Amino acid sequence: MSRRLTPLLFVAIAACGASSVDISPVESDLDSASQIGLTATLAMNAMSSTTSVPCAQVTQACTTFPCTSGAVTITLGAECPFPIGGTGSGSVTVTGNWTSASSATLSESFTNVQVGSRASVVVSATSLTASPTSVAFTGQNVNVNGASVFAAQASFTVTSNGAGQGFTVSGSDQSVAGALDNSQVSLEDVVLSPSCTENPTGGSATLQSVNGLRIQNDTITFHSACDGKAEVDGNTQTLSFGG
Repeated sequence: MSRRLTPLLFVAIAACGASSVDISPVESDLDSASQIGLTATLAMNAMSSTTSVPCAQVTQACTTFPCTSGAVTITLGAECPFPIGGTGSGSVTVTGNWTSASSATLSESFTNVQVGSRASVVVSATSLTASPTSVAFTGQNVNVNGASVFAAQASFTVTSNGAGQGFTVSGSDQSVAGALDNSQVSLEDVVLSPSCTENPTGGSATLQSVNGLRIQNDTITFHSACDGKAEVDGNTQTLSFGG
């Protein structure tokens, strides 16, 4: 009898091992980075371009540089969907200090911004180092909604892959709830494709969680098939942004 039960016991253990891993810290970081990356690069392109930029209206132009009073309003809609979550609504006010047409330190304020049917993760951000093709920020300068938390040690760069070609996100985030309770996220070349409604479509992430004396390391590889899934420690898992 024991010989018949042993394979069944093995299958049960294997099934338990394939259960979903909580990768919400990775999802929250990517969500925030996509919102800041889109709105900051729209504002930078609006200020530097002689042609109109979708969803962006320059409300205080910089005619000479340096310029300490530039301002752009982003009115979200179908012409400028977020890489994660799709079409947004509401507006983002972007102000800043432009040292040149291609370099600025920006602040953002999100007003009644919805991403699909949910509220945006980001509420406001300051000290964004921006160009028309990239934006870098640290966690201490970003305010977020709800249970999402950016640690002061977080540092991310969002790079545009070219006009209409999406973004790549890299960086790390470490949150500490106590001496023996913390998590660390690392994002490596995570690809957000403009034609995909189930981003990311490339890149990877690692998540280390420490709970007491227990340390867990998870490796996440995002599918290229635009299916909203990733391989987490070798098991396929559906991503859940804002869930």
